[in-house]
Amino acid sequence: MMRYCFICIFLYGYFVSSGQDVLWGTNAVETREDVLKSALSFERQAFEESDLSRKGFLLLQKSYCYKKIGDYQSALDILNRVKIPSRDTLNRALKYEKILLNYLLGNYQRSFDELLKYRLSQGTSQGEVDGDILILEILNLIGLNKWEEAKELTLMNADDLGTDSEQVEAFFSGKLKPKNPDKAYTLSLFLPGVGQMYSGYFLKGVLSGGIQTLLVGFSAYSLHQGYFFTGGMTGVALFYTFYLGGARHARELAVAKNKERAREISLKFMKGVK
Repeated sequence: MMRYCFICIFLYGYFVSSGQDVLWGTNAVETREDVLKSALSFERQAFEESDLSRKGFLLLQKSYCYKKIGDYQSALDILNRVKIPSRDTLNRALKYEKILLNYLLGNYQRSFDELLKYRLSQGTSQGEVDGDILILEILNLIGLNKWEEAKELTLMNADDLGTDSEQVEAFFSGKLKPKNPDKAYTLSLFLPGVGQMYSGYFLKGVLSGGIQTLLVGFSAYSLHQGYFFTGGMTGVALFYTFYLGGARHARELAVAKNKERAREISLKFMKGVK
């Protein structure tokens, strides 16, 4: 179970900090400059190396350096340069790193796709993979808002993950149905403010609906009083702007609520896995 602990500690650090603050604290053994020098050394050696397997190994080490300083995109770009035979023993490490780095970058679908490729290459089905890959599979499902699937997979492998059904229920407590951004958008078009409320932001919905109601009232009053320019150009134009803007805002809030919920589930899961 030690590898489970390692990956959970590493990923938990990613969620609760920017990554670099943890690595480069006052007690850090290596400085950022030291790690970048090591990366440069690995690049130089890889440039001079003709053997593809050896070159791939050196580039993998360089990728580790960039991952260590929290530059996940550069680490992934380095791995994409690696060209080695498909049966090379280094392939497992490369595939795992691509899955992990895409996850850390928030590219959950890409990470999950890489995981599927790995599973096919190993001839295994869902859940029947290495422990660290299994954890990433569950975390990617959470990131993709497939919370029920993540829960089922966790329950199916509870023993291997060092947990039980009661703890799994705690990880995935609350409503597991994600908000639908398109539904939030449509609801706000139908009745301003309702989309924000559906997304879980009641006060923002009340504010949005209230502002638009006032603008409608202002426009109607101005037109009734004969102030056609004021009512049309100011009231109606502002209402139309807030009307469409409010609908887009509701959709963004639904996405934000899903991310917030996914982060909450992921943290509970990583803290609970032994």
